[in-house]
Formats: sequence, C-alpha cells, structure tokens
Amino acid sequence: TANEARNSRENKYWIVANQLDYKVFDDLVLTASYAYKNRNYIYKRRSMPFEYSRAEGATSTFTSGTITDYYQEGHMQIDDNNLNIYGTYTHIWDKKHNLKVVAGGQYEDYRTTDLSVKKNDLLSKDLSSFTVAQGETTVGHDISAYRTLGYFARVNYDYEGKYLAEISGRWDGTSKFASKDRWGFFPSIALGYNISEESFFEPLRKVITSMKLRGSWGLVGNDQIGGERFIYMPTINLSGKGFTTGIDQNYGLSGPVYTRYENNSITWEVGEKINLGIDLQLLNSLNIVVDIFRETRRDIFQKKGTIPTYL
Repeated sequence: TANEARNSRENKYWIVANQLDYKVFDDLVLTASYAYKNRNYIYKRRSMPFEYSRAEGATSTFTSGTITDYYQEGHMQIDDNNLNIYGTYTHIWDKKHNLKVVAGGQYEDYRTTDLSVKKNDLLSKDLSSFTVAQGETTVGHDISAYRTLGYFARVNYDYEGKYLAEISGRWDGTSKFASKDRWGFFPSIALGYNISEESFFEPLRKVITSMKLRGSWGLVGNDQIGGERFIYMPTINLSGKGFTTGIDQNYGLSGPVYTRYENNSITWEVGEKINLGIDLQLLNSLNIVVDIFRETRRDIFQKKGTIPTYL
C-alpha cells in the first residue's frame, strides 16, 4: 500500500530597519540605525508504518529505525537586534586638506530557541496531534544566545586627492568568552599615493591614465566559535562512563565524565593582514589591479578530536 506519511514546513522571515540622520551643523551629522530580524520555522512530521506484499494474499508491515508510528513538531525562532549610533564629521581647508572622522558604537543581541516534541503510537492514521498519541514522549529544547558591544573610530585624510591616509580602531566585547577575555582592540592603518595626480606625471597620461600606490596593515577579530554559548566552561555527563564493581565484578554502574574541560583563556581569534597594491588605468579604458597580501592568524579556536598516546 502507499506510504501515508506526511510532512509540512512553514518558514517566515521578516526584517524591520530604519535610520535617522540629524545634522548638528554643516560638518557634523549624527546617525542612529536599528534593524530587527526575525525568523520562525515550523515543521510537522507524521510518520507511520505501511503494509507491503511480496506474494498474493500475504501482507507484512514495514518498519525501520525511522519509519515508526509517531507525530513530531519542531519550532525554531531567531531574534536578532542590531543598533548602531555614530557621528560623522567632515571638513575641507583651503580646498586642499580633506578630513573625515567617524566614531560611534554598535550593539547586537542575538537569540535562537529550538523546541522539538515527538510522541509515539497514535490512535488514528488520519490525525496529526499529540492528544491522540499514547506512547513515549521525547522533548528537545535548545537555546543559544549572545551579545556584542563595540566602539569604533575612523579618521580619513587626503591632500588634494594625492596623499591618502586612514587610521581606524575597534574595541569589541562579546559575551561568548569569560569576563577577563571578552574585550579586544583591533587597529588598522592604510596609506595611498595617487602618483598620477602629480604634475611630473603629465607626460605619461596619454598611456597611463591613472596610477595609485597603496598599502595597509590591520588586525581583525573573530568571535565565531561554533555556536556554543559557554564554550569556556566545563561540561559533565553524569552517566557517561560505565564500569563494573563488586566482589565478583558482577555489578555494572555508570559515573560522571568530563565531556569538555574548563578553559578560561579562550578569547578572540586575531588575524593580522598586510596588503600592498597598485591600481592602474591604461589608455583610459583598461583597468589593472595588482595586490600582494599576507594574513597571519593566532589564538585559533580548534576542537581536538583525540589525544595522542605520545606527546
């Protein structure tokens, strides 16, 4: 007979975002932006064995590890709040010196809730409801949440579009690490030279329309540690290790075992990036970009699957 199992999924995703700009005076603008993201995911699964026949007049019921008589529902919700507040100051002196300063803060509150309920042995094939199920109930509930808070500043300066400089820094904190290691400072600096804007470059303009030399150095922080909220804290399985005891070694018991050891030193993974480059435009049409870069990472978060016998 046909398999009467049925599944359904419902996924809702919506975003609310807005931004407000306020001009304090001609050179200074204050900005506040807020975004809220929400996702609701619901799935319903009705599973049941089905009959089959290999010979006329003889039927059997097919079951397996996954094809049994049960009803299951899962509800997952994601809420993400993101707030940015910053000011932008711009000023030009003598039509030569151009300055732009941006400074502010950022806050994020993220939370995921995942609830799953499964119940066996329903009284009717036509109904998909926990109220008509009389078997074992299995409930799973998982909550994951974190918060981040950061302060940032960036200063840009150029002289007549020839000599360019940018200095920036971020001071970021996250709830994913222990309190003493939650904050990290990540600076960067970039320099540029539009050599084609110099007067001595004029004879070359027919061939080399523009030419820019640039270089940068910076640190980038990463707090993505696999979605586990309290990764720096230990976890213990109270019945995780079996052993035998007694005079005749005929009693089997289980005891606690560490599944993860405490590590309060877990902190930001830091990437150091160095970049040198040149931007060219030839014959007013052909663009060429050449980059040489290097990235070095430290304090990389990694789970070890096994511990070797010899070190």
